Amino acid sequence: MPQPSIWYKVSGVWKVVKRVYLKVNGVWKDVTFAYYKVSGTFKEVHDNRVRTDITLSTNQVDYDLFVAAGSPTLAVRVFLTIDAAVELTATVGSSSLNALGFPLNSIIDITNSGLIRAGGGFGGQGGGLSSGAATPGQDGPHAIQSNQSIKLTNTVTGVIEGGGGGGGGGGAGDTGGAEPLDRGGGGGGGGYPNGTGGTGGQVPGPGDGADGADGTLSGGGLGGANGGGDAGDGGNGGDVATAGFNGINGGQGPGGSGGDAGKAVGLTSGTTDLNNSGTITGVVD
Repeated sequence: MPQPSIWYKVSGVWKVVKRVYLKVNGVWKDVTFAYYKVSGTFKEVHDNRVRTDITLSTNQVDYDLFVAAGSPTLAVRVFLTIDAAVELTATVGSSSLNALGFPLNSIIDITNSGLIRAGGGFGGQGGGLSSGAATPGQDGPHAIQSNQSIKLTNTVTGVIEGGGGGGGGGGAGDTGGAEPLDRGGGGGGGGYPNGTGGTGGQVPGPGDGADGADGTLSGGGLGGANGGGDAGDGGNGGDVATAGFNGINGGQGPGGSGGDAGKAVGLTSGTTDLNNSGTITGVVD
């Protein structure tokens, strides 16, 4: 894709105008991009944003596009191509393709023919007298996250998957009766595909809740069993791009909420211009 350009003729030779300036209130200002109108349609004719082309042909973990593009401080044009059979994966609780940090008016253009799979959310901790109240599961991470609008082409071989939310921890309880004994809630299960299960609730003596299971490529991990009495089980972790389940309330405290589903594309601002011929699981902002 050629860079939009304005040309001028010097001694019979056409040359590209590298910088365009506009005088506003007596002050010359740099024009980042300019358009002209043809038959009612605006077309770009000038763009001085630096262009960076990146092609990924090997697997990556926790890939940071902003860093790969040189951590720019001015608006840029970044064109990322992910080859077929290349896998972009993530550690627990992380996005697989991070495009946060780009300056305003940057263009991010991604063509994916490989796999972009987010990490899974952590499971919440079970409640217990020693460990404290049950905690929520972590939200599922987004496969792609950006602070700017992006253009995304997902080809027929392309796969993009949001992460599963972690399950909430189970609430604490006790055995009841005249001399009740404290019992811990189960830990929440980790979210798809690799979320770590939460720890079971801790109590003095026996009666700890069981840890939640880790998430896998087969789905979210199972929540841990409670330690007895009226303590609550941990919630299951969410499957691909699915929210985690809430932990069960215990007699001595509520269960933690499940983490939200991760998105295929999560944006803090802007929109996604999507052309999809492949497989996308999860919301696209």
